[in-house]
Amino acid sequence: MKRIAHFFLLLVLLTSVFTFSPPLGISMAAPVTDTPVPTNACNGSGYMRNLSLPETLPRNDDVYFGPYDLGFSINFFGTFYSQVYVSNNGYVTFAEGNGQYTPEGLSGLDIRTIAPFFADVDTRPVGSPNSVYFGQVMVDGHLAYAVRYDHVGYFANHTDKVNDFQIIIMDRSDRGVGDFDFEFNYSTIQWETGDASNGLNGFGGYSAAIGSADGYPGINDYQAPGSLVNGAFLDSNPTTGAIHTSLNSSNCGQWIFSVVGGVPPGTEISFGDVPISYWAWQWVESLYGSGITSGCVLNPLLYCPEDGVTRAQMAVFILKGIHGSSYTPPNATGTKFADVPAGYWAAAWIEQLAAEGITGGCGNGNYCPDDVITRAQMAIFMLRAKHGSNYSPPAATGSSFTDVSSNYWAAAWIEQLAREAITGGCGSGIYCPDNPVNRAQMAVFLVRLFNLP
Repeated sequence: MKRIAHFFLLLVLLTSVFTFSPPLGISMAAPVTDTPVPTNACNGSGYMRNLSLPETLPRNDDVYFGPYDLGFSINFFGTFYSQVYVSNNGYVTFAEGNGQYTPEGLSGLDIRTIAPFFADVDTRPVGSPNSVYFGQVMVDGHLAYAVRYDHVGYFANHTDKVNDFQIIIMDRSDRGVGDFDFEFNYSTIQWETGDASNGLNGFGGYSAAIGSADGYPGINDYQAPGSLVNGAFLDSNPTTGAIHTSLNSSNCGQWIFSVVGGVPPGTEISFGDVPISYWAWQWVESLYGSGITSGCVLNPLLYCPEDGVTRAQMAVFILKGIHGSSYTPPNATGTKFADVPAGYWAAAWIEQLAAEGITGGCGNGNYCPDDVITRAQMAIFMLRAKHGSNYSPPAATGSSFTDVSSNYWAAAWIEQLAREAITGGCGSGIYCPDNPVNRAQMAVFLVRLFNLP
C-alpha cells in the first residue's frame, strides 16, 4: 500500500528584534516578484511542442531517475545546477531525486523542484502510449532539456483518462549567466488525482499542483492558482483548465516562466542587503516571513546580516519564542543586574529571562546587554529555550568539534546543539565557540530552533 506523506508546517509568529531597537510590529514588505497568474485568453486547443526526445523512462510507479546532464548550467535560487532528476510523477528536481506522489503543497517540498503537473502518474500499463520521454534538445535556437509525459495514466493502473504535458528547461545564458526559462505545455488534462491521493472525504483530495519550489518549507515557492483545487486544471474546466489558459505566450495551453539572476517566479527578496545569492538568504526570508524580524532599517528595508546580535536582543528573541508573539514581560525593576537600569529598552525582557532561569548574566552581577553574543553563549540560550530552564545536556565527549575539548566550559551545550541539528559548526569540523554571532547566523539558528517555515 502506498504511503501518504503529510507535511505539518509550524507557524511560530514572533515579533521583531532590531539591531537598533525601533518599535515592534512593523508591517511586512511586498515580495520583489509578483505571483504569475495564467490568463484565460484562448479557445482551449492545447499546445505541445513536437520534439524528438532520445530517452524513455522505464514503466514504473513513483520512481525517479537520474541525474541526467542538462547540457548547460542554470542558476536556480542562487545555486548553479548542470544536472536534473526526472520523477515519474510530473516534476523534475535538482541535487537529489524525489518519488513523492501526493501533492500536498509545493511549499512542503524539501528538494528544489519544477513541476508542470505534480500528481500520481502510473506508467505501468502498456498503451496510450503512457510513457515519459526526455533528453537534450534544441528549442528556438537554444539548448534545452525536455520531459514529455505522453498521454500518461494514473494510479492504480488506470488509462481510461490520460494527461499529455511537457516541461522544457531552456538555456538563456544569452540573457545572463545561469539564466533560463522553463516552459509548461499542456495538450490534454483529463485526470488530476490517483486513487491513493484521493483522500479528502473520499472525493478529489490532493489534486494536482503546478509550480516551483525552493527546497525549504516556507514562503519562497510558486504554486499556480488552481493547485490542489478539485477540477481546476481539467479540460472540462473552461475557465482555469490548463489547456484553456496561457502565461507569457500566445499559445493556448503554454505557460512560460523566466528565471533571471537565479530568481524564479513567486520568490520573495525582502531586504536590499540580502540578495538571493547571499548564503543565508533563505533563512533570513524565513525569519522575516514568520514575523521574527522586521530588519534593521525600514526605508529602504535592510537586514544588516553581518551585524552582531546583542545579549539584549537575544532576550527578546528567546522570550517571544517561548511565550508567543503577544507576550509582554512584567515591568522592569532595575534591580536584577547592575548594568540594566529600569529605563533600558530591553530591561523587562532581560529580567524576565533571568526570572525564568535561562540566564544568570555575564558575571559580577551584570548582564552585559550590549555585548554581542558568542556562539558558545548562544548554545545555552537555544537549548534552554527549547527544553526549559532546568535542562542539562549530556556530558561532553569532545568528539563533535576539534576546537571544543570536553573540558571547555560550554562543551556539553555545544555538542547537544549539534546532535539536535541546530548547528553544524562554522566549517572544517570546528565550532568557533568564542566567535560572535551575527544576524545572518542567528537567522539560521532561530529558524532551525523553532522549525519555522
